[in-house]
Amino acid sequence: MKIKILIYLVASTVLYAGTSSASESSADICVSKPYKARLEQTLNVDKELNAVSWSSDGQRIITSSAFGTVATVWTDMGIKIFQIDEGPNEIFPLDSISIQSEYNYLIMPAARQTDSSNALSIWDIESGNKILDVKGPQPDMGPAFNLPWHYTLSPDGQSIVITALRGEHVALYDTKDWHIKWNIELPKTVAASLAFSSTSDVVGVGTIDGRVLLLSSADAHILSEYRVYHDVSDASVNNLRFSPDGKFFAAGAGLSMDGRTEAASMKIIKIEDGSEYRTFSGNRQPIRGIGWLLNGCAIAVADDTGVSLYPTDNDNAVPMKFVYTKQVISISSVPSSNRLAVAAGREIKVFLISQ
Repeated sequence: MKIKILIYLVASTVLYAGTSSASESSADICVSKPYKARLEQTLNVDKELNAVSWSSDGQRIITSSAFGTVATVWTDMGIKIFQIDEGPNEIFPLDSISIQSEYNYLIMPAARQTDSSNALSIWDIESGNKILDVKGPQPDMGPAFNLPWHYTLSPDGQSIVITALRGEHVALYDTKDWHIKWNIELPKTVAASLAFSSTSDVVGVGTIDGRVLLLSSADAHILSEYRVYHDVSDASVNNLRFSPDGKFFAAGAGLSMDGRTEAASMKIIKIEDGSEYRTFSGNRQPIRGIGWLLNGCAIAVADDTGVSLYPTDNDNAVPMKFVYTKQVISISSVPSSNRLAVAAGREIKVFLISQ
């Protein structure tokens, strides 16, 4: 195990614009102007990336590489301040890495070789010390039931939800003392993606059979269910993100079973009535990431040709492609500060999106 701690030299502040009010949707305040994507910086790692994420306060960038075993933390100005190498891991999350900003903790998958009942390792970024290992949702079972395949931290930092490789179970932890608040078995399906609403009170679960379930983060009862892809063989909902105002979610498919066109589409669903608010079908599968920007007026979509920006208020608008590469594996956005991190190969590119 290797740890690198670097001095935090630059203090930076991200200014947040407010999201739209409850009486208006994002589309009501959008402006039809061309997009601009300015490259702010390029960060490099030694091994192939598998995830990139912003901290909830938008002030740090976190990456996972080498099959989820190396975690690196940068300031938003691109200064590397922490790195941990947990060694080889046979099971790794494809799209997950988190920082609990309040306590300056890094949350990453537990090392496979230590204890097969562990799910997560919690590290103090300042000291470089491991705080604790967190037991998985089914500690009496093997690592496939405990090591997270997907996990995500709530915007308020108070909860984290995980699903293991055997994704029939979804569990929510209280991050104050890391006890499990609830652990449910999904009804006849498997989780393929997870997301929190901006208010942290709703957990979204994308499933392998084309559905999205919205659960109460308080007690896991199902608030609503949506059929996003109508033929169960079409696609797995591998990407799921709530809009900043909480009125919509965007869902993107992974590889389809039969190559149908719908499986390559990204859809925005209106939560209130389940209607398809927007459908963008020009993507090439699989969709590798979704990121809301410009307070919900634009959405970045990564597929196997690069990254494109779509206006959310126009179904027929031509997207602006600004990253051209087949190597994009993960993207992450800060909707209110309009910054987008793109992980491809061994590089992370940070863009400022504007109009």
